[in-house]
Amino acid sequence: MNVAVGYEAGMNNKGHDNVFIGSSTGSGNITGSGNVFLGPEVGSTGDHSDTLMIDNSATDTPLIYGEFNNDLVKVNGGLEVSTTTGALIVPRLDATTIAGLTAEDGMVVYNTTSNKFNFRIAATWKEMIGE
Repeated sequence: MNVAVGYEAGMNNKGHDNVFIGSSTGSGNITGSGNVFLGPEVGSTGDHSDTLMIDNSATDTPLIYGEFNNDLVKVNGGLEVSTTTGALIVPRLDATTIAGLTAEDGMVVYNTTSNKFNFRIAATWKEMIGE
């Protein structure tokens, strides 16, 4: 079963467990399942499955993109975290887990083995120096 709200939202979809909210949302998603598309024409550029897309137009790089099956969320733009009652918490991993990551430059983790932040720079993990 799919949920569709908006003119022609999800109109061509033969998949299941999709949520389409917005005019023509998901119109290009013919067989995909397990999606959440929010915004006019979002998800209209092709088939997707297990995907989150939030934007205000048809695009392959929506403002917010996610893959439910990979526990992945991407923000295509700046991200501001603002709070007066909490803090940003980066992933906390032991050294063995960090070494096994499919790493990209720019990654930041807290190493629970050394109790220090690790940064991925020039294809190498670097440890923050200092106390």
